Amino acid sequence: MKILAFIALLQLAAVPVFSAGNSTAAGVFLSQDPSARVFALGGVALPLVNDPAAAWVNPALLGHMTGHNIAVSAWKGLDAVSNYNSAFVGLRAGRAGAFSLGYMGYDSGSEEIYDVDGGVRNVVLQKDYAVSAGWGHNLGERLF
Repeated sequence: MKILAFIALLQLAAVPVFSAGNSTAAGVFLSQDPSARVFALGGVALPLVNDPAAAWVNPALLGHMTGHNIAVSAWKGLDAVSNYNSAFVGLRAGRAGAFSLGYMGYDSGSEEIYDVDGGVRNVVLQKDYAVSAGWGHNLGERLF
């Protein structure tokens, strides 16, 4: 029972979003789709039962998992300069439910800026990443 209380505390803890560069909106990339598969489906992740990346959108899907799964993706953004990458692991733990660990990153590259005095510097436009942990359990026939 102590382990379940510990897991519940982990779920309530806020995981910070880290940003490098001159970005003013570090968490905006979190609204993007978590994997290339979900991106290709137009953001509809509900029917992806055994996809651990879908747990980023809907953690209740972890209660449906039937085995261990890994999802690794890398894809270009809509502007063809930005890059997204993600890695998710889903582990089925029998009667304890299922656990997931995830990583999602975004990189929009860099740009050279020429100063008035003739100097050149390279500026990182936006580089963000986030990690996630999840736990899901089947509580009944229709409750996860």
